[in-house]
Amino acid sequence: MTPLPAMAVVAPLMAWGFYRRIHRNLARQKVVAWRLMLRSAVLATLFVTLLLWPAFDPLMALSLAGGVLLGAPLALLGLRHTRFEVTPQGPYFTPNRILGVAVSTLLIGRLLYRLIVRYPALQAQAGPAASPAMLAAGSRTPLTLALLGLVIGYFVTYCMGVLRTSRRLPPPAPI
Repeated sequence: MTPLPAMAVVAPLMAWGFYRRIHRNLARQKVVAWRLMLRSAVLATLFVTLLLWPAFDPLMALSLAGGVLLGAPLALLGLRHTRFEVTPQGPYFTPNRILGVAVSTLLIGRLLYRLIVRYPALQAQAGPAASPAMLAAGSRTPLTLALLGLVIGYFVTYCMGVLRTSRRLPPPAPI
């Protein structure tokens, strides 16, 4: 598949995913324990899988781990600025808009840069015989992985913090 048709398929899917990610950082949300645990588990599994990947070199692992170590304290700051409320329908939280959007936007911007600017250049460099694996290997950078780690560290810590805080909230008043 040439870059233009591939981007025509991938771009709308990425745009939808980006919209959903940003929207979650702006809206009031009901605390649903299984969703928060599932998000954390998926992101933690992604982190461990990438760290244990045989072709992953130490610089990449350090970048990813460093991003996670920076994301966790940002999440704790975000939790301090999160509003929690209890309604008759249950507990709700409203995330800090600035931190959540900033963390997501950093990774989204980096991925868009890699997709729009670097991918065609890598494909032109590698020639028509380039395999997807060769192109993927050429697109891994410490900065991209550090930003991915930042997102993982932020959202795993944030989801776990929301769960922990919501368990300490008073029960909803009867209707």
